[in-house]
Amino acid sequence: MFNRDTWTEILQTILKNPLRYILTGISVAVGIFILVFLLGISTGLTNGAAGMFGKIAINSMSLESGRTSLSYQGTNPNRRINFTNHDFNKIKKDHENEIPYGSAFERMWGIQMNWKKESGSYSLAGANSSISELLKLDVLHGRFLNLNDEKEAKKSVVIGVDVYKELCKEQDVIGTFINIGGVQFKIVGVFKRGENRWNNRRCFIPIQTYHKLFSQTDRIDEFFLSTGNLSVSESVELEEELMSFLQTRHKVNPKDNNAIVADNYNVENAKYANIGVGIKAFVFVIGLMTLVSGIIGISNIMSIVVKERTRELGIRKALGATPNKVVGLILQESLLITVLSGFLGLIVGIIVLEVVSHFVELEYFKNPSIDFNSAMIALFILTMSGIISGLVPAIRAARLRPIVALRDE
Repeated sequence: MFNRDTWTEILQTILKNPLRYILTGISVAVGIFILVFLLGISTGLTNGAAGMFGKIAINSMSLESGRTSLSYQGTNPNRRINFTNHDFNKIKKDHENEIPYGSAFERMWGIQMNWKKESGSYSLAGANSSISELLKLDVLHGRFLNLNDEKEAKKSVVIGVDVYKELCKEQDVIGTFINIGGVQFKIVGVFKRGENRWNNRRCFIPIQTYHKLFSQTDRIDEFFLSTGNLSVSESVELEEELMSFLQTRHKVNPKDNNAIVADNYNVENAKYANIGVGIKAFVFVIGLMTLVSGIIGISNIMSIVVKERTRELGIRKALGATPNKVVGLILQESLLITVLSGFLGLIVGIIVLEVVSHFVELEYFKNPSIDFNSAMIALFILTMSGIISGLVPAIRAARLRPIVALRDE
């Protein structure tokens, strides 16, 4: 089927009407380009969502204290809810199978810090050592807080990368001391959390040290809890149990959505994953519809080609050309147009995505690209398009009776 004479003949046929084939090829190239571009855009949106969840462990949840908006059991609205160590320890003890680890979290904004002759105002947080895994903190230098720091309530501190750059001027800080609110702390590490500005301007100390030096109470703002291997539905059940416990303990109206705020990242991640699949399916259908218009164009062109070459095909069959050879000739011509123009659209689409990726930097849109599997799918669709677009005209040509074809004017 594939030989030099056949391809020479196909090229000669194309060169007789180049404009017709070029315009038809452009329609296919545009279809593939739109398909690739939209798939790349959907990947960028999916990466953006994944980047947002990359800032916190997916298999986790947080419970944050707020203010009541409804009265309940004799209490007034606008009452501050204060979690305590008792709440945290009770939750971990009663749900040790569902919650493998967790961290209390208490914060303070705008506290004065001094390192050598430099000074600045930054955020301070008290937490357990597991906060680094729950918030996905990357340790750039030194180490993070450990269980020994917690147990002995040591004056150890891990500083954010922005504090390291602005206050410490990126010098060797491990083992040196930083003054935080009038108290000397030993710097044991430097951390970074993605590109999150507020967290990177924060310093972490053990929650026990925080309570001892800065609050003189066991008040806690927020709990971060790992949900281990729980399914989404199981994590929802756990969330409901914890909310019920805290609402009962702190006399919160169950209908009050402001007193205690729960964020279940298992649920949120599942939602974004489904949205990502939906976006890809939607753009794939749109791109496919655009490509179909190009396929129809090629099919029409091949029908015209068969019509114009009716006498020629009749002579071929009269001289002994089999139906398979006639079909092969038409299909090869269709595939050549489709594959060449499709590859052009694919390459242009990839180049445009690279340009967009280089110049567009948004939190919700990152690294738009087409992966290997998507490229293979596009190439498969491209090949099938060429076969389908030429199949009907090819079958029609194969069915021509030589005597009828030779009489065609």
